[in-house]
Amino acid sequence: MFRASAVLLIGAVALQADLAAVKAEANLERRSQLALEHAEEEIAAAKKAYDAGALEEFKRLVGEIGELAELSYDSLEDTGKRARRQPKWFKRAEQKLLGVMRKLDSLEKDVSIDDRELVKNLRKRVGDVHDRLLNDIMTKK
Repeated sequence: MFRASAVLLIGAVALQADLAAVKAEANLERRSQLALEHAEEEIAAAKKAYDAGALEEFKRLVGEIGELAELSYDSLEDTGKRARRQPKWFKRAEQKLLGVMRKLDSLEKDVSIDDRELVKNLRKRVGDVHDRLLNDIMTKK
């Protein structure tokens, strides 16, 4: 048990360092992409933490996944570009968010009924970000 806890702690420190690197990225489009890639990594880390019985770590990771989805959207908004006219990065983020939501569906099925609500709320939060992004791409402002 101690070995599993040590591995999770080391992994958590590495993920925190990655999160700081994502927020430090100057290129906003690249920051958006990195945030979503990091969110996928954190879903895998959350699954490992849950399987190891580290529920506090699991809850922290679930919260960060939502923050990363919001960071991705906010980064694209901060570019000042219109999603309908220059959809390249917006569409990439939209497609990546679909993958994140599929992984969250899988995670929701893997956790116990007691912890499903947490993952379900996260999936709704990520779904809302996806819907806003898709709305920006499809409508005129």
